[in-house]
Amino acid sequence: MKKNTIVLILFILTLLYSGTTNAGFGLGASAGYFEPADSFFRSYCPSGISYGVFGEWISDDGLGVQLESDFFIRETPYQGRDYRVLLLPTTIAIAYAPRFSERIIPLFAFGWGVYYLGNFPNENESADNLTAFGYHGSGSLRFRIAHGIFTDLRLKYSYAHLENNIHIDVGGWTSSIGVGYEFH
Repeated sequence: MKKNTIVLILFILTLLYSGTTNAGFGLGASAGYFEPADSFFRSYCPSGISYGVFGEWISDDGLGVQLESDFFIRETPYQGRDYRVLLLPTTIAIAYAPRFSERIIPLFAFGWGVYYLGNFPNENESADNLTAFGYHGSGSLRFRIAHGIFTDLRLKYSYAHLENNIHIDVGGWTSSIGVGYEFH
């Protein structure tokens, strides 16, 4: 409980700080490859393509906040039945983007959020909908292409512990490429 309180205080201070400086606002979308970390989850839901959207506020000092939501869906056979598995993590993060260059900017983020897992049998059965709280850390290299337009390469690790008869981690590694626009 104390750890969550400290993280929440740091997040609120970051938000307040970002609002007092000349902050830039950005929106973007990404596509990548998701590799589940947990071996059981990977056997049930193999790796595949994921999609995401993000929004961020980053000050001229490089400190900011990032909101992100990814979408991963897989149709997979498991124990003789076909399933459609949907993983939808929605996270908020404290971000830092040191300005070494105007064109190439590294960006680091650490955040937490809600990981929704939908398990939909392809038969006439009810779906299992599960929610876990987790965290992620990411690093990206952003390339400013033209005025306001950027692309970035990102590597992210997420962890979200889910309990439903068994203990599994629905997080993992995601490598992605994104494109976006910065409003100043």
